[in-house]
Amino acid sequence: MGELTLYAGVAERIRTLRRAAGLSQEELAERASLNPFYIVRTEAGRQNLSLQTIGRLALALGVPPSALFEGVAAEPELLEAKPRSNARAKPAIKD
Repeated sequence: MGELTLYAGVAERIRTLRRAAGLSQEELAERASLNPFYIVRTEAGRQNLSLQTIGRLALALGVPPSALFEGVAAEPELLEAKPRSNARAKPAIKD
């Protein structure tokens, strides 16, 4: 597998690891204490995962969190993404 972009790559890794573990989406959701629909959205690359959720999924799959990112690259367009409208103002960076 070549490098995939961030969302698609993590989605594919989770799907691949889940299938390798012989788990259904519902079983993974139960093990990770997540809603099954959340797993569906995650594997479709439509869910922005928190660090807590990444940890839960890794534990449920029996892999280190880094395994969810193998072969995955962040695309440069992420730097151009606009912050959400409800995002807090960033504090000034001091040297």
